[in-house]
Amino acid sequence: MDTSFLHKAADLLRGQYGERTESGAEIPVRTRVSDEEDVPGAAPVEPLYPDQAETIAELLDQRLEAMAQGQLYAYQGEPPEELGNALNLDAGLLLIALDETLNSGESGIEHLRAVMEQWGELRGEVLPEEELEDFLGMASEYLSAWKDFPSQEVFPFILAIGATDTYMLAEEEEGPDPEHVARIAAAMLEDAVRFYGEVTRIVGAR
Repeated sequence: MDTSFLHKAADLLRGQYGERTESGAEIPVRTRVSDEEDVPGAAPVEPLYPDQAETIAELLDQRLEAMAQGQLYAYQGEPPEELGNALNLDAGLLLIALDETLNSGESGIEHLRAVMEQWGELRGEVLPEEELEDFLGMASEYLSAWKDFPSQEVFPFILAIGATDTYMLAEEEEGPDPEHVARIAAAMLEDAVRFYGEVTRIVGAR
């Protein structure tokens, strides 16, 4: 599929908001350009503290419930069409926040795995390994998109991907309308920026 609509939607969203959301929250930008900063032989990134992993897992659980009730990532009063894909977006944002805050590189996936293990304990149902690997893979796709986008103003692009997946817009035979994608992404922006900020505060308290 031609994915140029994602870039067009991101441009529309960026033009609408600039550097801040309507509430005044700063829209995140990429500060870690590549993995060139991962110096061979450098000390490994410390894992998340258990209380950090637990706090983030609780936050994810609360957000999933709020999504189901149409309180997060809602569009025109309707909850996300695909809750699993909305959670994928949150996992991607979490992985991005880990990489930006800790320069975590490849170890970020293990940090995210620890969070998901805590989430499984919290819900009393551990994710099957195959589902967990798929989930981690989707989060990695968001991180890759974050790193590969050609400028620092990448958050609107990530939201365009999230909106497309969460509302199953790529199912449309003629291809998604960039303006439609941008409208949904705009409705999700505040919730995504808030979550990113909460994660970076939790992870940064080390």
